[in-house]
Amino acid sequence: MQFLSLLGCAAVLLRLSTAKLLRVYPVFAAYLLLPLILEFIAVAYGICSPKLCVAYSVLEPLRALGFACAIAELVFAVIRNHLQAREWRISVIAGFASVGLVFAFIAPHSDIFHGLIQDIVRLERGIAFSSAVFILGFLGVATRAAITLPRNLNVLLAFWCLWLLGDAVMLTAASFLPAGGSVIVNDGLALFEVGSYVGWILMLRKSSETRDPDAFLLAANPAS
Repeated sequence: MQFLSLLGCAAVLLRLSTAKLLRVYPVFAAYLLLPLILEFIAVAYGICSPKLCVAYSVLEPLRALGFACAIAELVFAVIRNHLQAREWRISVIAGFASVGLVFAFIAPHSDIFHGLIQDIVRLERGIAFSSAVFILGFLGVATRAAITLPRNLNVLLAFWCLWLLGDAVMLTAASFLPAGGSVIVNDGLALFEVGSYVGWILMLRKSSETRDPDAFLLAANPAS
């Protein structure tokens, strides 16, 4: 599964390049470099190697915080141009999503992860769940406001939400599984990642999207 994750992540970056989306979503593309590095080390040295533990300790907190940065990039232009009158709803969604951080504190013990790694896992599952709740809330507000989002933005958000929810669930399960359950957790995490990669590879398309906030939704509303 780790090898499939590595191939999938590399393929998504290639797809972003061929679809000319690297300049549209540079933060999201840069974020994908973090799992790419971790998956490469896991394949090259094994998931139990000291090198992966060191890399995980350094890169995984950055990856967890990268969730918020990439999501901000994906939704900022829509909020700025089309949801200013509904900013209070976005604020409510953000506040409600922050409740998801409770995942960082429930079930604090684990037979699979220990020490610093366990603290990182708890942080990641809290941020992942909060991010997924925010994406769902944002998509709901955009739908009620009758905003037609660019196809690629919908694809990125939908499959990333799936990945984040799976990430939160599997990392929470790690607090209840016995020590031998690490294979279930690692393969489960990889499964959700690969599923998201496959969705992005198959469904991302070339379009007229641009980083210019004033023209961000041109691809969704070409006649406007």
